[in-house]
Amino acid sequence: MNRKLKAVGKAAGAVLLFPAALIIFTVGTVVNTCIRIINRPLLKKPMGQFIRIDGHDMNVLIKGQGAHTLVFLSGLGTTSPVLDFKALSSELEDQFRIVIPEKFGYGFSDIVKTERHFAVNVEQYREALSALGIKGPYILCPHSISGLEVMLWAQKYPEEVEAIVGLDSTPANFAEELEGEGLSKWKAFLIKLLNLSGLSRFDKPKCLPFLTGEEKRVLRELNVRNSANYDIVSEPKDVRNACDEINRAPLPTIPCVHFIAQKDPSVAWAEKWWQAHQAYADASVDGKLVQLNCGHYVHDFEYKRIAEEIQALAERL
Repeated sequence: MNRKLKAVGKAAGAVLLFPAALIIFTVGTVVNTCIRIINRPLLKKPMGQFIRIDGHDMNVLIKGQGAHTLVFLSGLGTTSPVLDFKALSSELEDQFRIVIPEKFGYGFSDIVKTERHFAVNVEQYREALSALGIKGPYILCPHSISGLEVMLWAQKYPEEVEAIVGLDSTPANFAEELEGEGLSKWKAFLIKLLNLSGLSRFDKPKCLPFLTGEEKRVLRELNVRNSANYDIVSEPKDVRNACDEINRAPLPTIPCVHFIAQKDPSVAWAEKWWQAHQAYADASVDGKLVQLNCGHYVHDFEYKRIAEEIQALAERL
């Protein structure tokens, strides 16, 4: 009898749960819509400038000045590259010209709703830099998956790349591991529902301590707008093609410094990650590998150490 009562109770609870969830979702959606309208001015003016590329607006931040140009490229799903690289770029802007392009689907740039390809990203970066009158060669600073973009760039246009500074960048022999990265359709759909209802506002984006109050509010609005958009979700689908293309060509001999985040030694691919970056350093005419005791976003934790190494690298060029 007790089992039957428990079963009836669970069924009744499930029946009541659905309308309650529907009410919460509806109210949340209305409130979130109002908040987005109120906060719309935060996103009207980009932190940078728009450049028209392939019929869409790409945001590019330029600051600082110097004999060398650093181009920072973000990892997969980074809400706003401009804000994410703020700590490191601020350390360097007195000695270098800093360029931070936000590819489509990221930061203030348009969401173009087309499948993204790493080789296309490279051409769009190059087009944006050309339109801005910023000539190479550049010191390319990729974080995470944009390491694939930089390897393609260095292999296709070596005369445009003065050096590479890898920020726990993804090596090209990780195709199998990377194909499991990214969001499934269902997870992406769930995140979009959370964004629509405003519930994602309770999941704070990486509000970095060096951001101002207004920058944190901008980051939150961009997170609600950008997370799980089609451009970001489609990006990992091109990993195999990009890795295969990179692996068909020799490793670049361009000077480099690769920073590696602390990896759990129990992770099966930790040693493979280290060895891949060591191969990059060994192939370089002036290569260096630096282990950092911090998480994957190395430029948010060890930006002073990284800035010092970049300055030392530039002096040797």
